[in-house]
Amino acid sequence: MRYDALLLILMLTSSCGEQSSKPKDASSEETTSRTIAPPEPDRELREASQTLAVLRALKCTFNNPDTSLVGIHINDTHSAKGLIGEKDSFLFGETYGYLSADGRELAFLTAHPGNSAFHISEFEVRRPAKSEANLKRSAFQVFKTESNIHLGIDREKVTKRFGNCFVNSTDGDLEVIHYRIEAPKDTRSGILQRHNLPFYFSDYYFRKGKLERFKFGFEYP
Repeated sequence: MRYDALLLILMLTSSCGEQSSKPKDASSEETTSRTIAPPEPDRELREASQTLAVLRALKCTFNNPDTSLVGIHINDTHSAKGLIGEKDSFLFGETYGYLSADGRELAFLTAHPGNSAFHISEFEVRRPAKSEANLKRSAFQVFKTESNIHLGIDREKVTKRFGNCFVNSTDGDLEVIHYRIEAPKDTRSGILQRHNLPFYFSDYYFRKGKLERFKFGFEYP
């Protein structure tokens, strides 16, 4: 009896060992790993670094950047008061948000920490989400730059205006064109030197060749 019991234990142990030594199903293992893989919190930072590295290697210069939106000039307190009211508060962080007069466009204006609330260093324009439909509306029908860059224009108009010193990337179904100016390089007008800042950026997002979103300004040092 004891011999039969011992034999049964040995058989079960051997069976478990055989099951554990069987190769795992590759598709099952791949599915599981995709499910539990943690997000990459530094993805945007890494991609930005890669973009900058490619741009540094280009033998060209981005010379004619935009520096204003609807008459608000970058880092110019007086002109910012043409849109920002004295009692307006930040939408989030140190960023204001305003809809166009018809509610079809949304502009973000960002002041860097330590500067005046009217000292705008970054601009962004895109289509608003449904949750943003009740934000304050401005008097502007279209948010456009001094170069007449605005939502809906063709990709070719952007590259014709700013040149080919850019790098491409993708963001979902959007094509993104990145322009950068980094010290010691500068524009002919000396935009970095005049503002005593090391880095200017502008990014243009296109869906099927039409401008869907754009942002530009001085990156916070």
